[in-house]
Amino acid sequence: MKQFYKNIKLTFRKIRLGIMVYLEYRSSLLFYTLSSFAWAISSIVLQKFLFEEIVELKGWTFGEFALLNGIYNLAFAFFIMFSWGSVYEEFRPAVREGRLDRILTKPLSHKFFLTFGSFDIVGFFHLLPSFFIIIYASRFLTFDFSILNISLSIIYFLIGQFILNSIVYLFYATTFWLTSAEHISSAFWTLESQSKTPLEVLPRFVRAAFLSIIPIGFVAYIPAKALLGELPLVFLPYTIFFILFLTFVNRTVWNLGVRRYESVSS
Repeated sequence: MKQFYKNIKLTFRKIRLGIMVYLEYRSSLLFYTLSSFAWAISSIVLQKFLFEEIVELKGWTFGEFALLNGIYNLAFAFFIMFSWGSVYEEFRPAVREGRLDRILTKPLSHKFFLTFGSFDIVGFFHLLPSFFIIIYASRFLTFDFSILNISLSIIYFLIGQFILNSIVYLFYATTFWLTSAEHISSAFWTLESQSKTPLEVLPRFVRAAFLSIIPIGFVAYIPAKALLGELPLVFLPYTIFFILFLTFVNRTVWNLGVRRYESVSS
């Protein structure tokens, strides 16, 4: 419990520092805000054009597509805001340049520090267009959002954030063995962008892979299905088991990687 509070305190300090850094470049903040709105709205406009020719695609209507897109943008915003900087700007170069031992000697949760807890205000400016898309999508949906569905969707959204963090960590953990992992970024973002695709439009074996081997389906698809009331409750036990398994894999990879790691002095 003491370590938990220490992690929370560290996170808030990093958030404060991140805000202070970006406030030095206020014109850039305006650009980020406008570009995030343009990026979000353009994707919805393109989908709207598509659904002028068809009523639904593999059972998905325009409103459901827009909802999935909004949840994806929301997940992307939180990921950029709290996680990407830690992995890409701290964990990756620390291993590659042999500076990880400076962190390993600190009295804190090392893996938490290196894979979570940064704050990038760029992600914050993706939140508003994300909520805009979700509200806009609700205009085309004919059912009521129940408290149960909303609660399940929030739970799965948080689970999706944990899984997304786990995936990006496992991608960049290859740095322990390969030293340089610059090519990992393009592979990760290519896969991450597929998380806004309804699994019904993909082949069955790809659907299975996106819910198990590379579980990007949890990022936006599963929270969207939960909100739509189309996710059976029996899926929850599988999710809990999968989280425990993924936690075990992450911890194992971390321990093996630290043993493999060679600092500048070693």
